[in-house]
Amino acid sequence: MAGDDLPSNGEPTPDKQDGNRDEQGRFRPGVSGNPIGRPKATTVTETLRKLLEETTDVGMTYREAVARRLLMLAVKGDMRAMSYLVDRVDGKALDVSTAINTRAMELNRLLREMRGASGEDATGTVDPA
Repeated sequence: MAGDDLPSNGEPTPDKQDGNRDEQGRFRPGVSGNPIGRPKATTVTETLRKLLEETTDVGMTYREAVARRLLMLAVKGDMRAMSYLVDRVDGKALDVSTAINTRAMELNRLLREMRGASGEDATGTVDPA
């Protein structure tokens, strides 16, 4: 409630007498009560990375244990584990149509650059100027 931080004599309490507050103890316009901001939260990814580096009871890291388990599943015939392993080790295969379109766009860009450098217009004829 407004005025709760003021003692009965109307003076601001000592903890409210900093440069960010006015004589009534309120924050001045445009001044934050928390200039450092909210503490940054830890993401799930950061937590997992930290946990994966911890050591298990058998002396290997959890990262190694997960990798071994994934490998064993693949060896036993688990197709999802095999697919995941191949994607991680060799890189995900590009869709053929995407690869062809990407290559065609790059070739068209190179042709436009070459035509521009040689003074040709878009039809391939030489500009007389």
